[in-house]
Amino acid sequence: SGKEPKQEYTAESPENIESILENKIKEYTSTLKQAKEIIPELVSLHNKDNRPKIKFYEGKDGLQKVYEDTLSSSEEILAYASVEDIQPTLPHYFPEYYKRRAKKGIPIRAIFPDSLDARERAHLDKEEKRESVIVPSTFGFHPEINIYDNKVMIASWREKLGIIIESSEIADAMKKIYELAWAEAKRLEKII
Repeated sequence: SGKEPKQEYTAESPENIESILENKIKEYTSTLKQAKEIIPELVSLHNKDNRPKIKFYEGKDGLQKVYEDTLSSSEEILAYASVEDIQPTLPHYFPEYYKRRAKKGIPIRAIFPDSLDARERAHLDKEEKRESVIVPSTFGFHPEINIYDNKVMIASWREKLGIIIESSEIADAMKKIYELAWAEAKRLEKII
């Protein structure tokens, strides 16, 4: 007939408003309870995004930030470092950093290519909670690498660039490679 059907509305009596609102509250409370039960599952699904997280930090401040992150380690730090590259860029930062790391009870194992600076640093191993091995200087390279928890930190002093790769899989592989290097470093140290 071309005419739209009419919708009819009836006004609720004021006495019913309270019970209608109470029912709505019950509905929302029940929905909230269900949401709370499912949230942990959603969080775990959200965290299953296993792609490595990579953060870049530039300049002196950036390099300082990546070292600050190592102070959050819950385990021994595995390090490969050319000591003489560190001091000129942040001369006042490192003596304090070593003390703070030791005070936090975070041990470190370090492979140092041979130099006067490396030998000086190694003399402070006990006080700085470090076990170091000195290898021939032919094994020197310039970026420092620290491996800890699920992270690999790379500090490139020459490029003034810090990188933190967060990935359990990558960190685990790097830890295993480090153990191979450590075993060889101990063998080479005897030769020096």
